[in-house]
Amino acid sequence: VAWPSNPPLPRSWAIAAVLSVAERNYTAAEQQMQRSVRSVANAALLLREACKRRLDWTAHSMGCYLLLLALRDATKPFARVTLLAPDVPTWFFVDSLKRGVRENVRFLHCFHSRDEAVEISRQRRGLDFPVPGNGAVLPNRPGV
Repeated sequence: VAWPSNPPLPRSWAIAAVLSVAERNYTAAEQQMQRSVRSVANAALLLREACKRRLDWTAHSMGCYLLLLALRDATKPFARVTLLAPDVPTWFFVDSLKRGVRENVRFLHCFHSRDEAVEISRQRRGLDFPVPGNGAVLPNRPGV
């Protein structure tokens, strides 16, 4: 996965003033998250075996990205997933939820239209508004 290395700077001077430090921290956190996917998927499988049932999971921000990546590796442990302000590219979010629903995973997606952290990430990635952390990107259409 490749992210833009030089996205346009945010409109806010305060955000722009700290972006270089935040960018370094964000990139390091994202790399660590990518390295953790298999471990989370394996832990989910072990928990499912120990509990003898599918489990409910909750994640926030970049943790949603980690959880959705783990879900791609192993859908069996997941019954319901709550995603709070997901810092996830829109295309990946939509694809992951559709795949999960096919495997009988149920999702609750929570967002706020003025989430500034998600807005920084959206601009960093060069994505169009809305993104999963600040808007409804996948309509709920039961039976479709």
